[in-house]
Amino acid sequence: MRIKKTELGFTLMEEIVATFLFVLVVSAVVGLYMSSLKLNRKTDTIRTAAEDSRFLSEFLSKEIRNSTLDYNGPYTSPCGSPSASSNSLEITNVDGDAECFYLGDAAGNISGSGPYLWLIKNNYAKQPLDIPGISVNSFVFNINPACDPYNNKSCSQVQPVVTMIGSIEYSNGQNSIIMPFETSISMLQYGP
Repeated sequence: MRIKKTELGFTLMEEIVATFLFVLVVSAVVGLYMSSLKLNRKTDTIRTAAEDSRFLSEFLSKEIRNSTLDYNGPYTSPCGSPSASSNSLEITNVDGDAECFYLGDAAGNISGSGPYLWLIKNNYAKQPLDIPGISVNSFVFNINPACDPYNNKSCSQVQPVVTMIGSIEYSNGQNSIIMPFETSISMLQYGP
């Protein structure tokens, strides 16, 4: 009886081609995964910057909406009398507390380029409106009317409106994004 020899296994060329195809598919999958991961990190950075920008904007909007502009002083330094455009704003909240918001440096000195937004309440110690990972690049309060509508006939019957224009930068160590914002707030209380 004769035993037939059958070829078992793969040739070297077949193994090299199979390995090459496997490496090619795995490389494509890993590349796609890494690209997806990078996109996810960037999206998280944008989402967090938008949330922090919204939080800052809503906090300031609530404070401004429920207060009156102080056109007559005395003013808390570094805030002064309302002007058409300024890096600082003084308001009197519903409790009668004077609040001064301004753009300042790390030490709390007024600065046109930030990176912090500060609050001084009733001439007491200044405190930063600090949100981790956020620096304020620019911040301007536009006030309309710039004259006192309560006592000045030329701008009477005009409800005070504050427009905040600025940009914040959010950085999480790997990604950084600049988020501009603008919002206008009218005062609920009209009158001194």
